[in-house]
Amino acid sequence: MTAIDEAITQLDALISRLKAGSTASAAAKPETDAPAPAAAAQSNGASKAAESTGASKTTEPAPAAAAAAEDAATQEAQRLAQKKKKDDKAAAKAAKAAASSGPVPAEGGALFNMANIRVGKIVKLDDIESEKLHKCQIDVGNGETKQIVAGLRKYYTSEQMLYRLVVVIINLKAAKLAGQLSEGMILAADAPKAGEPDDTLVQTLQPPEGSNPGDQVYLEGGAPSSEFPKTLKRDLWKKLAPSLTVQGGAATFDGKALVTSKGLVTLPDEMPDGASIH
Repeated sequence: MTAIDEAITQLDALISRLKAGSTASAAAKPETDAPAPAAAAQSNGASKAAESTGASKTTEPAPAAAAAAEDAATQEAQRLAQKKKKDDKAAAKAAKAAASSGPVPAEGGALFNMANIRVGKIVKLDDIESEKLHKCQIDVGNGETKQIVAGLRKYYTSEQMLYRLVVVIINLKAAKLAGQLSEGMILAADAPKAGEPDDTLVQTLQPPEGSNPGDQVYLEGGAPSSEFPKTLKRDLWKKLAPSLTVQGGAATFDGKALVTSKGLVTLPDEMPDGASIH
């Protein structure tokens, strides 16, 4: 029971006591028999004497005071009831807002498992008017193809991209790049080139040998997730991405290697440790 509920209960009890006291007071007032003639005359004379001396007839104040207290208690109970109703409405609204935003994901592996990351195979490259972008049609398994626009044209020719196995995340919110719909992201690592600090080395993640489109990527020591949010919010991806790095030639998240059922997800030897993946 809340403090407001207790206050309302106490006020209700006070109102009941006041009503009971008023009733009891009225009931306790004795009824007097008609006075004997002599007594009546004497009483009448006393009344006249009192009137002649300016004495006033007194009234009993208790019922009026009880009524006033009862009114005040009723008003306070109504005020508290309205406040409780308002507070309950605000609490329900807050609970609804929290439910609509979904549960807050746990850190670490639980956060990583919200990202639907798979092996994909680039099966077609479409023409696009851009010096930086490749427009890729990617087989992501289960008969599903995703169109992904990737900023890799500076680092990979069309011949190098076509039929390449890559690692993709496919539940990011779709976006448009150069006016083209992109339904995911090809994951790649980047780092300054050795001896050429003004240039950047960019390489896509390499699925293990024997991989097939649709193979799920998960953390070493764990298991593939069977459920993903339909859309991974960008702010969650931004929270997750900084923990994706290269360590010992392997792609890792928080120090744990990314794997498929076929083995480790890796990068070429020239990609240095600590390189970021995005």
